[in-house]
Order: sequence, then structure tokens, then C-alpha cells
Amino acid sequence: MKYTKILIAILLVTTLALSACSAGDMFSGAGRKQTADPNRNYYTGTQGVTMMFSDPSSPPSRMYYHSDASPDDNVFDVIVDLHNEGTAYTLGALYISGYDPSMIELYDEEGQALSIIEYGADWGDCLIDVGFSGNAVGGSFWNSISGAWNCAGMGVSGHRNSADDWGFKVNSLSPFLDLVGVESNFLDGISLAYDSNPGGDHLSLGFDDDFNFEYLNHGRGMIIYLEGINFRQYNGLEYRLKPDLADYPGGERDSILFRGEIRNFPQGLDQAEVPIMVTNCYLYATYAAPQVCIDPDPFSQERKVCYPQRITYNKGTGAPVKITSIEQVDSSNKGTTFVINIDNVGGGTVYDATHIEQCSPYYPIRPTTRVYNKVYLTDVRIGNQHLTCTPDRWDGVRLDNGHGEVRCHYDYNFQRIGSAFQTPLIVEVAYGYAETMKRTMTVKKSY
Repeated sequence: MKYTKILIAILLVTTLALSACSAGDMFSGAGRKQTADPNRNYYTGTQGVTMMFSDPSSPPSRMYYHSDASPDDNVFDVIVDLHNEGTAYTLGALYISGYDPSMIELYDEEGQALSIIEYGADWGDCLIDVGFSGNAVGGSFWNSISGAWNCAGMGVSGHRNSADDWGFKVNSLSPFLDLVGVESNFLDGISLAYDSNPGGDHLSLGFDDDFNFEYLNHGRGMIIYLEGINFRQYNGLEYRLKPDLADYPGGERDSILFRGEIRNFPQGLDQAEVPIMVTNCYLYATYAAPQVCIDPDPFSQERKVCYPQRITYNKGTGAPVKITSIEQVDSSNKGTTFVINIDNVGGGTVYDATHIEQCSPYYPIRPTTRVYNKVYLTDVRIGNQHLTCTPDRWDGVRLDNGHGEVRCHYDYNFQRIGSAFQTPLIVEVAYGYAETMKRTMTVKKSY
């Protein structure tokens, strides 16, 4: 994936934006904030980011092409209204396809052709590929993230064993912000390491045991890591929207405008049917925090405050990918296992979040099957103890026919447990998601 920003700068800036005062400062849609309902359950429904054409004339169902007129006479707008109806922060983009590019040219709101890529910073091209190393068994999902990069003109410092073997590690990112007068305790527990050797270049993040992982929930962790995606590279217009949660009830709304110009008309035709296909690609997450029963002596006949039971979410979990049920099995005095069932119920297509740029209709290579129907369990924990899951969380969970299952084990060895008790099980699933809609324009040639 080609990015326009250096990843370290991305991590610093976006982490600051998520942690300083409000986690939503990096999102700036045009929606109006509603009043919070203290009795409302936000984690229901099966929608993420919904879209619709703004009005019947954007794009119009019929228009005329004037060959001898000024370009402004052959211009039309495509305005798409967006609404984040789910419970995750989102980063995404809209794409328009289906039309004949030799006939129509598309522009953004500022009048720049979508076929012209303008990078936001003069860092040169950065080739970055993200992945999951799988070396943090039983630990945080984020500790297993790694990335490969190659950025022209980037200076680094640290250990150097040879020209092909060097690297650095930053134990805490907070001092970097302190230098510019910004206080951010959020970064105290985050370390960063970079190593370059003949086997490849690798970037990894580390977190202290007492790090508050709530900062990374509701999709924020995945957005931080994939912040550098350049949707514009493949003709997309980016958006960010806050979720439908207590701090922004109703979810955020925004509108995206594409401007089209009919530049040529097919010879020999009096009218042409022009399909306008809108593709909505975005990063999203599904969050659940049910109360589960931890019983270190499941076969005891004593009276207990709770008993393990199957938890179902018949009304959805506030996202297009649903955590359908969570069931405890194989409980003993050493631990318990949770079976988590996941389903795609939103009517769209699930993408591997780390390959969300391949959702673009203009991506130059046909996506392979490995890009589709894959989700990541970015958080499965009780307190700050992360559960060990099968399949491994960094490998992702494949949704076959829209359904996937993962088994996560909670070990009692690190807890002093005397009797049954209730506690929240935090589960978060991250993924990319895509939906489409279509409208057809009839263009007549004017004589």
C-alpha cells in the first residue's frame, strides 16, 4: 500500500487527536449532535455507515449535452449523504464508477480531477505493508502488529550493527509531544521499535501491562494504525464520522460532492444511458461487553451469585458485522473458554481491514479471495488480561458464508479467585466494509 505520510508521524498525531480531551477530535462531519438518552441501549441494530443520494437531481435522471456550449453547461453533481448509524468511529471513502471515462470526467468539490493524485505532504512515496507477527501469544492484539516500510528521505537513529542491520526503539512516545508543549498521558504506556535487517524492515508497537486499552476500542485502534491510507490514490473522497454513542447520540452525518463534466459524446448516438455506481468503503468495528460469570468451581453445589450462560444478541450489536452469541464451555478450576460467533448481517461485503484500499473499483489488480470475509479480534479481554484465541487473533477470523467462530480461553492462574463472580468480557471485531448503490442518467445530445 502506498501512503502519503510517514507512519511514525501518523501514530503521534492521530493518537494525540484521539486522546487529548476528546477521542473524536479527528472526526469532523457535518452532523448535528442530539441529546443523549441515559436509558438507551446503543449497541443494537445492524447498520454501520449508511448512504443515499442527496436528492433526485444529484445526479439528475436526465440531462442534455451541448457540444457548442461552455463546459459549465455540461456539468452535473453527484451528492451522497452519509450517516454513521453504528457504534464505531469510522474512516472511509466514496468512489464513483460505471461511467465511460472517455465521456465523463469527475472532480472533487475543489475542482481537482479525481484522476490527479495530490499528496498531502512532501515526504515522497512511502511503501508500507501492515501485518500481524503473531508473537504476542495471550497478549494484546496490538502488540502483535508489525509493519514493513520504505520511505524515501526518512532519517532515523539508534543501534547500528552494519549497513544492513540497524534500528531504534522509543520507550515512550509522550516526550515527543512534551517537546511541543502538549501533555498526553495516553502515550506513556506506548513504545515504538523499528528494526532494519536483511530479513526486512519492521515496525512494532508495545503497550505496558497497565495501559488503558479502552482508548483503542470502538474502532479507534484500527484507524490509528491505518490512518495513512490514501483513498484518493484510487479515486476516492475520504470521510470520517463519529459513532452513535452517548457522547454523540444519533451518530454523525456528512455529505460528499462529486462534480461530473460531460466532455465528449459518443458518435452516432442521440442519447446515452450513463450508470453512476457509488461504492462506500470504510473501516469499522463491532464492540460487545457482556457480563459473564467466572466460576472457579463449576461443579460445586453451593449457592452462587451467577451461573455461566449463553449470551445472544438478537437485536444486533450496532454494526453490520454482528457478534451473534457468546457461550462459555469447558469451565474448570483452571479457566474457561468462550465460543464467540460472528456473522455478516449488514448486506454488504466484508474486507480485510489491512487491504481496504482494494475495495476501490479503480484498484489496478483484481482482489484475491484472501481480501474478502476476514475480520480481526482486536480486543478480547477480562480487565487487562487478554485471552488466548483460536484461530490466533493476528491471523484473523474467516467468515465462511458470512459466519465465523473463534474460541478464546481465560486462564485463572493469574487471578486469586475464591468463588463465582460477574465481570465484563470485552470483545471487539475490526474489519473493512463495502456497500454500493446505483442510479442511471439519460444524456441526450442537444442540436
